[in-house]
Amino acid sequence: MKHTTQQKGFTLIEMLIVIAIVGILSAVALPIYQQYIARAQMKEGVSLGMSAQPLIEDYIHRTGAFPPTAQLATLGLPTNASGGILGAASATIANVTTTPGATGIGTITVSLRADLRPEVASTSIIYSKSAYAATTTAGVVTVTDAGTWSCAVTLPSAGADMDLMPDGCSASVVP
Repeated sequence: MKHTTQQKGFTLIEMLIVIAIVGILSAVALPIYQQYIARAQMKEGVSLGMSAQPLIEDYIHRTGAFPPTAQLATLGLPTNASGGILGAASATIANVTTTPGATGIGTITVSLRADLRPEVASTSIIYSKSAYAATTTAGVVTVTDAGTWSCAVTLPSAGADMDLMPDGCSASVVP
């Protein structure tokens, strides 16, 4: 009587089929995953710029002027050693600065880091405040027109994915 032993495990063909399936799935999933990463990096910059707006509005209502970058820490926004917001403390945002204009008009510029996904690296998100009007009587500022905010994004290349654009923002490309 002859005893046969059964071998346990996978055959070479079965292993090759599994490797091919995993390769196909990863080829499909990797670009999608990378776009999710780029979208999340852009959204962090957008979120910071939008969360700074009410703080700046409050500053304008109290003082009648748009805050300079040096005043951002007093508004409750985290700053880095050079006076800009976040910087080295953020994995996504390089810096946030403001450019005051006349009578409460100005811009917030959120600059993303250069070492991010190529689709969003070195992108600038610029929120502009306009049409502010107020009167001051006996040291009390009365706002007569709160103004409006607009958004523009400076993209790093002409091939940037427009799906990454924040809602309501216009786009320009760095030459």
